[in-house]
Amino acid sequence: MLCHITLPDGLMFEISVSPKAKGQECLDLVCDRLNIIEVDFFGLQYECNGYWYWLNLRNPIRQQSQCQKKPLRYHLKVKFYVLPYEIRQSATRHLFYLDIRNRIKNRELKVSDTAEKAKLISLIAQIEFGDYREDCYDLTQFYTEWILNLCGKRRNKDDITTETMETATVTTKELKLVPNIESKIRSINQLSAEYELIYKLVIEYHQLLSGYQRSEAEQHFLKDVSLLDDIGTNYFNARILVSGRSTNPKCKIGLGVHGVTIRQEEKRIINYNALVKMIVSNKVFLLMHVNDSGDIVEEKFQFNSTKLAQAVYRETTEKRVFYHCDTVGDSVATQCIRGFADMFMSIAPSIFINANGGDNVNGSSLHGKNYVFDIRRTLRQFQDDIQRTMFKLNTIFNAGLSQDTITDCDTTQSVTEQSTDQENEEKILCRICMDRPVDLAFIPCHHMISCGSCGSDCDSCPICRTPIIEKSKIFY
Repeated sequence: MLCHITLPDGLMFEISVSPKAKGQECLDLVCDRLNIIEVDFFGLQYECNGYWYWLNLRNPIRQQSQCQKKPLRYHLKVKFYVLPYEIRQSATRHLFYLDIRNRIKNRELKVSDTAEKAKLISLIAQIEFGDYREDCYDLTQFYTEWILNLCGKRRNKDDITTETMETATVTTKELKLVPNIESKIRSINQLSAEYELIYKLVIEYHQLLSGYQRSEAEQHFLKDVSLLDDIGTNYFNARILVSGRSTNPKCKIGLGVHGVTIRQEEKRIINYNALVKMIVSNKVFLLMHVNDSGDIVEEKFQFNSTKLAQAVYRETTEKRVFYHCDTVGDSVATQCIRGFADMFMSIAPSIFINANGGDNVNGSSLHGKNYVFDIRRTLRQFQDDIQRTMFKLNTIFNAGLSQDTITDCDTTQSVTEQSTDQENEEKILCRICMDRPVDLAFIPCHHMISCGSCGSDCDSCPICRTPIIEKSKIFY
């Protein structure tokens, strides 16, 4: 079975899987080709009837591809967002950058502050073009396209040109030729002041980034976007079911790192820890949570399809477990939907028992089951596992260097010294900003990972999440 995989940078390649392959096999093949070991952060999305759904990694691909044409097409995207210091691989960090860059460009992630817009554009320019060059025409066009994208509405094929945007002057003849030119001129005049300000700021910021390597600029980019409100939040259109009203008000439900965001006239966030119960029935998603007064509140949301309501239920549960639980509970790991084959075999199990006992265990067959959730590990479990994996890889790498010492002692010694110096430098740098040295210890856990500036904003330890009682200054 042939699958086309599209990466965040737009490149596409083909992989071949067996007809009975599950989603995890497909994702593992993609990550193997990209040399990614932090697989849990990513997922594969496919489009169905105008909506995007996550491929369930525990279920067969064939069962989930009924609405797709062959060859199957999937997009590799970041499913679980984490802070930059929680990413170990540079390849993973680069995919995070590409994914967030696309979300900003497609306006899925909004940036409201003018200075922040200019800073992000300059960082993207540094990553993709290198140091600032005044005579680079492509760089100037890059600035213009990104500023227009972040400041104004999308440009259609009949919109006026960039030159008209900059001058905001047209003739009477042009007024007759361009459709709706008067309204466009008014919107351009409103944007011209902000456009000029951001353009100057972008150049100033880009000049300050001179000498930054791509990896350094990506680290700063991820640090800046981690402060945005909707980072890692996927929004779904819905209607709030309110009894006694003829029309149901529209809203957007966002599923992010910290909780469920509901956007209507105002924005409110329901923390994952406040969730009591979630039920999906047909197109309706029922959400029960504890409000600020300590009362249990029940809210109902209606979606355009049952599949979309189930997708919201699934993503809410998976993100709650991944970010806020220590382990994946049995109620999540074993929850499944029985297919027709499984129901039929449960009625007459003896018919399907073979000489060796078959697949039937205690009168229940595994055929026809579709798992609701595909989450395997929580963030804490994954961090522990990835730390062990990285340690094993470093051990193998160091063992390889030791073997080379026999044949080329001088070369190996220089490489080892450089590696040790780099590791020592990284150990004393703040794991949050990666700029200033570590000079703060958290009490009572005694973890030392932060500088004084970043540590002042921490209420709990980023490593073990223990509430911080005291912050102690350390000296080298």
